Amino acid sequence: MIKICSVALAALLVAGCSYYPSGVNTVKVVDTEASVKACALLGEINGPFATTPGDLWGLTAPMREKVYTMGGNMLLLKREGHDWGHARAYAYSCNHNGNDGW
Repeated sequence: MIKICSVALAALLVAGCSYYPSGVNTVKVVDTEASVKACALLGEINGPFATTPGDLWGLTAPMREKVYTMGGNMLLLKREGHDWGHARAYAYSCNHNGNDGW
């Protein structure tokens, strides 16, 4: 009986560690307008925002969430100036046929 319970517990623990991506994780982040040339612009996200070195994926999480809620799947970050000190973010909806690598 203990062996059966141990196996069942192990199965539950493994199932709990499975990864199920949320919609926000399906939003791709790009930094070139060429990446969205065939996409529909949905709007600007958050206006200008300050960027910091390091965790860009974490920094863009609220923006990716907004893109997803707007029905988009692509976040374009455009630099303002010569570096990434300030940038603008735009939401796009792109219909991909699977031939572009993502």
